Amino acid sequence: MDFKEIIKTNKENVKNIIRMITKEENEDLEQEVYLKVWKNSEKYKEKGSFKGWITTIAKNVSKDYLKSAVNRHESLLAEEDKTFENIRDKKSGRN
Repeated sequence: MDFKEIIKTNKENVKNIIRMITKEENEDLEQEVYLKVWKNSEKYKEKGSFKGWITTIAKNVSKDYLKSAVNRHESLLAEEDKTFENIRDKKSGRN
């Protein structure tokens, strides 16, 4: 399996999937897709198309990224809420 050829052949497809799902360009996600392809290449079964397999990996990586982004955002909001609560408590003299 020539990895350079895999990247060359699938680069635009992977970029487009990531952009469609995440609404952004993200080279880190592209790299993650190819890393997963490389690590799992022996698991690929030639029952379906190779392009379809890479497409599925790109979709899953993109969806996982969005889930983690939502979780990071929610955690950040919770931390901000705690900070504002502490500020209000200190202003009112409560600790």
